[in-house]
Amino acid sequence: MEQGNVGDATRLLDRFILDELDGWYLRLARPQTSATAPTLRKAVQVLSAILSPFAPFLAEELFQKLVRFERIEAPASIMLEEWPPASEAQAPDLEMDMALLRKWGTLGEQVRAEAGISPRQPLALARLAAPKAERLAVEHAELLKAALNVQALQAGEGLSGEAAPDWCSAVLPEAALALDIRLTPELTLAGLAAEFIQRVLDFRRRSEFEPGEPIRLFVNATPRLAEAIEACRSLVMAETRCSDIQRFDDESLQPSAEREKRVFTMAEFDGERVTFGIERCAPPEPDPKKTARS
Repeated sequence: MEQGNVGDATRLLDRFILDELDGWYLRLARPQTSATAPTLRKAVQVLSAILSPFAPFLAEELFQKLVRFERIEAPASIMLEEWPPASEAQAPDLEMDMALLRKWGTLGEQVRAEAGISPRQPLALARLAAPKAERLAVEHAELLKAALNVQALQAGEGLSGEAAPDWCSAVLPEAALALDIRLTPELTLAGLAAEFIQRVLDFRRRSEFEPGEPIRLFVNATPRLAEAIEACRSLVMAETRCSDIQRFDDESLQPSAEREKRVFTMAEFDGERVTFGIERCAPPEPDPKKTARS
């Protein structure tokens, strides 16, 4: 922007928002939102200021809802905020490491697409190859496993065994990746549960439930999917912010006072079918002792 090159500035912002913030950071940080909230809050604060010359109304909305809402001392408008200085906390080595991790993530998406495996299907093992793969696989093990959706990692200078029928690989000049695409019964059930979780989250959004609002789930599924939901019950409840999962049959769908509190939908995937409903949980009853003391 100092050089008057607004086109390149907007392209850099677009890449940062779509690829880095949304496509990488938010996707992998979501399970640990409370731990990453301060970093995300700072990013949104700076981003709203940088966006203001290009998209003033969007920048103002971000600022009012996500920055000024928590910063009492903040200016009344983003247009009164100071322009953010260049960060002095840059970490070139960490940025290079993250760039390589993201390349492995891209290769993982490519491998899954070629093998016809859903991104939500957990796999047992990934083999990573790059000059510093062994160090990265140790220092960023959990991040890599989350990005690749695998249970374990192997790392080295080169790949071996990737030509075997149970492996699928992809290679770039600076990095290579191979995934073990064999699906055990346990992995298959975990994949079905993950697909169900996504359907519930999508339905929550469409039904205008608040992100942190606890719900109850009512499920009628085909036998294999029902088994998957039960096998991964704790994960399903945690990911969907669900306090209870209850099974029902078709007869219980008849109109009733309790039934009217719930919204239902149907979904089909991987040869399975499910009808499920969600219901808001009643807020907890106030503690009479605390109320009396206050």
